[in-house]
Amino acid sequence: METDEDVEAIAHLAALVESADLAILSQSPEGVILSWNRAAERLYGYTADEVVGRPVTVIVPPERRAEWETLLSRVRRSESIHQFETVRLTKGGARIP
Repeated sequence: METDEDVEAIAHLAALVESADLAILSQSPEGVILSWNRAAERLYGYTADEVVGRPVTVIVPPERRAEWETLLSRVRRSESIHQFETVRLTKGGARIP
């Protein structure tokens, strides 16, 4: 059961994520987008309403899908990914390193 302190802490963290200047999104273990902050909207061009509930591959270039599958399988095995550089796609098709 959540306490008032728990609810307050969750609301505080949600406000931090939403107001961050960095794009922050979360996904399920299956790769479905669960959350998408305003900075992600600005960077990728999709609103949260457009992408929450969709596969994260909406921002993964086709030639990088195997790479994404490998990362996802590592996360499912609880492996740490310390540093990783890749390319993602905006709504307009621009590539973001």
